[in-house]
Parts: sequence; structure tokens; C-alpha cells
Amino acid sequence: MDWLAGSGLGRVAADIVAVIHAGWILFLVGGVLVARRAWVREIHVGGLLTNVGLDLSGLDCPLTALERALRLRFDPGGWYAGSFLQHYLGTRLGLTLPPALVKWLGVGLLVGTWSLYRSRRRAAVRSGREGSRRGFPDGFPGPLLGGGG
Repeated sequence: MDWLAGSGLGRVAADIVAVIHAGWILFLVGGVLVARRAWVREIHVGGLLTNVGLDLSGLDCPLTALERALRLRFDPGGWYAGSFLQHYLGTRLGLTLPPALVKWLGVGLLVGTWSLYRSRRRAAVRSGREGSRRGFPDGFPGPLLGGGG
């Protein structure tokens, strides 16, 4: 991996990981608006569950760990401690989010998303749209969300 250091590609790799990470966070926050297919909803809720689990256990997100490792090796001046959100919202935008607030916002997002998906599922079943293009496929919300899957 030394060829990455000399070419500047190591820094580019860290930047790519940061962009992917930002996209993942946007999906977790706004996925409920675009999740039309059951498999997308499953990934969305699974991602939220994983994120909340990591936050509550105090573990770093794997994308944060990967970006920081790349920055430490190939761009030491770009290395940061703390979470991805704290770094990019704090140093880049001047917003300070206490870690406890981020944790509880994640829990609230998970509970709200799950509740919304469940209420949509019930409405689809009641209206007979189950399995139709406008409703939800048979088996949604699947095992993860307590449905038939």
C-alpha cells in the first residue's frame, strides 16, 4: 500500500469513503421517503438498527474507522478523533452535537421509521392494496419488522 502514499490515491480513497459515508447517513435519515421496495425498507431499518446498536455500545461505525485509518496512514493532517458527524458537522459547519443527543436522535429515528412502516403496512392490508404496485409486497414488512416475510 506504499504506492498509495506516493501517488496521493490514499487521500482520494479516504475522501471516497467519506462521500460514501455521507450518502449512507443521508439514506438512514431520509430513506423512509424513498423506500418503495420491501428490500430497501429492510436495508433501511437494518442500517438504523446497526447504527443505534453501534452508538449505544460505544463502538465506531466501520466506515468511520476505515476513513480514519486511511487518513492516519495517507493524510495525517486530515485525521480526526470522534465520530464522522461530530467531525464534519463540527469542524466543517460549526455545529456541535453532543454524543448523547446523536444517540437519542438515532433511537428516535429508528422508532419513528419502524412505526411509519408498520402503519403503512396496516393501511395497505386494510385497503386491500397488499401486494399491489401501490401497496406493499406480500410478506412485508418481513421478519425484521415483525411481518410475514
